[in-house]
Amino acid sequence: METKAQVGGLPGIDVSHWQGQIDWKKVKASGVDFVYVKATEGGGYVDSWYERHIAGAIAAGLTCGSYHFFQPGDSVAKQVDNFVLGSVH
Repeated sequence: METKAQVGGLPGIDVSHWQGQIDWKKVKASGVDFVYVKATEGGGYVDSWYERHIAGAIAAGLTCGSYHFFQPGDSVAKQVDNFVLGSVH
């Protein structure tokens, strides 16, 4: 399941394709204030659910952030490009 955390007293979660379809209204109603959504990983992977998760979370009124899962064996420059360009389709 998603990771739950509190930052400055605000409850939040992180999600990726592993969670699949999410009922974002239910998430918001549960008291979650923010979500970090996995955008990319390594030098070339773009999370297949990224755009749907971002759109759903925003529509539900959640504050959103995006994250990249770093792979130490991949080029840093490729990973930066993947995060900056890969999550913007």
